Amino acid sequence: MGEARNYLPEELRNPPGIYPPEEVLGQSEFLIDLGDFTANYEEVWIEVQQAE
Repeated sequence: MGEARNYLPEELRNPPGIYPPEEVLGQSEFLIDLGDFTANYEEVWIEVQQAE
């Protein structure tokens, strides 16, 4: 972020929803892009859902 951030009010500079504190990040899960494997994952997931 450039100098424009300095002109924002403090509450808009570091909103916790966009810049969560370290203690929150430590308890978070991250999504990983599966790339080309996404199609395989979706196929298996459909099979699981239909296996009632």
